[in-house]
Amino acid sequence: MGGGISSDNITVHHLMNVKRVAYELRPFEPPKPEQAAKPAAAEEAKPKIDVEAIVRQVVQEVLAHHPS
Repeated sequence: MGGGISSDNITVHHLMNVKRVAYELRPFEPPKPEQAAKPAAAEEAKPKIDVEAIVRQVVQEVLAHHPS
């Protein structure tokens, strides 16, 4: 607050230097080529979904079941 590093009261917990060490449980295996990202051509092969038509259909069904 007054230009210091901390606005808290400095305690023993601020002065402790804790280090944590991690180790692996199993060795790292890089992904196999067939598991790698698929080419963009595979994305284009998916069928196109007409979202606007689906939204219109849902809105019509909701309005049919809940008249104002």
